[in-house]
Amino acid sequence: MIKLCYIANIRIPTERAHGIQIAKTCEALGHEGMDVTLVVPRRMNTIRTNVYDYYGVRKNFKTVFLPTIDLINFGKIGFSIQSVLFAVASFIYLLRNDFQVFYSRNRLPLLFSLCVSGKKIWEVHDAKSGVRTDFLLKRISGIVAISRGLKVFYEEKKVLKEKIIVAPDGVSIDRFFITESQLEVRKKLGLPLDKKLVLYTGQLYGWKGVQTLADAAVLLGQEVNTIFVGGSSKHQSDFRQRNYDSRIILFPQQTYDKIPYFLKAADVLVLPNTAKESISNLYTSPMKLFEYMASGVSIVASRIPSICEVLNDTNATLVEADNPKAFADGLQKVFHNPVEAKRVAGQAKKDSLQYDWSVRARTIINFCNSQ
Repeated sequence: MIKLCYIANIRIPTERAHGIQIAKTCEALGHEGMDVTLVVPRRMNTIRTNVYDYYGVRKNFKTVFLPTIDLINFGKIGFSIQSVLFAVASFIYLLRNDFQVFYSRNRLPLLFSLCVSGKKIWEVHDAKSGVRTDFLLKRISGIVAISRGLKVFYEEKKVLKEKIIVAPDGVSIDRFFITESQLEVRKKLGLPLDKKLVLYTGQLYGWKGVQTLADAAVLLGQEVNTIFVGGSSKHQSDFRQRNYDSRIILFPQQTYDKIPYFLKAADVLVLPNTAKESISNLYTSPMKLFEYMASGVSIVASRIPSICEVLNDTNATLVEADNPKAFADGLQKVFHNPVEAKRVAGQAKKDSLQYDWSVRARTIINFCNSQ
């Protein structure tokens, strides 16, 4: 059995999506036969639930918390110091244990791991440049890119094609087998029962395109409510000040287990990612995309390269990015053509099967074995 060490410099459990992604990846790798150990820093955490219960994952991987000094609240300098301390701690841990594969989203722990024998796999989520990156790229065993855009970026940095695979983020299909009706779910969540519901889940960052959706919301009639689920309290407050309209409803960030119910409650789900920033236009692989698909609810999304790696005109309604009227028109198209909308949503649900976390894990394992 291959022993893999997943090194992640994050607070875990965390409310952020990357915590879910890491936990589900470890679970899936363990389920597919790897002996997985997740190594993270011991940090201050208001979440008292353990990793397995918080994310609803099986205990088929180990979690090790390494002692570090939590300096995250001291800004960039504090984070830099903490990152170095964790990299050193993880390096010492690797020296004391026997792993065949070192896997991480973080460059610094991988750089330290170069001094230990074993395969080094870097999972990339954005486009990195600089001396540290160039040094690492020449020495690691391989790259797992979450999008084709990232694969192209790193191939242009002279990484051999055979050393890079694309493994988009994934979804747990079984979480979307919900027996309650849409009406029952709306009652449970306290959502309007007599409105068409447009829904977005996730952070309220600018590059997510949420302002485009908010601007589109006010172009729709009073019979439509647009719901934003997620974002920090500060971001929600700022967003509400910019978009004070009774048709726009904000919900605080929800626990992982509640998201499928919010999706079930909606008539349309929206990915309004901007085309103005590279991370959105070319590189992202949003987990919400795959959750949207698995929910079987209609999707309206930006027609940009990163999203079009997964969505197309057979499984979604694609519209011009950063154009509120285009989004409003796309939403109206779904509302006015329910039979076609149901067919397209059904295709998206069918397509989501290829993005189950277990499929992704097998892709990564085969890649690790080939390097």
